[in-house]
Amino acid sequence: MIIVLEYNGYFGKGKNVNHATLKSNGFFNDYPYINKLTMSQFIKVLEMGGKNVQNIIIN
Repeated sequence: MIIVLEYNGYFGKGKNVNHATLKSNGFFNDYPYINKLTMSQFIKVLEMGGKNVQNIIIN
């Protein structure tokens, strides 16, 4: 399975997940555009942004 995460918005006031946060949590160990996240990592990023994963549609 391949998931392309395109960051073209924000999670809401006070909920942004920036590069430093992603890197410190081990999500960006290489150049950001070539990193591959597992489904559990992707869900964690959504949770870090304060999103209820049950309300997210993943195609």
